[in-house]
Amino acid sequence: MTCQCVEFAHGQCLIEIEPQLSETGQTRYVARMSVLEEAGSIVRPLFGQDGRRIKIFATSERLALRVAVS
Repeated sequence: MTCQCVEFAHGQCLIEIEPQLSETGQTRYVARMSVLEEAGSIVRPLFGQDGRRIKIFATSERLALRVAVS
């Protein structure tokens, strides 16, 4: 797993990226994001309106990070 801390204008975000094997046997990468509060001592995962954790799927680790940051 790769972790990257990104600082935005109104706070910090932790992006965790890990490889996953797809049903076709190819590796894809999943990025999960969390908001960091209180100098990183509190980590709050980001959830969508449907109540599920936000995940970004990509074909490479670099692409997953780039899409998560944008």
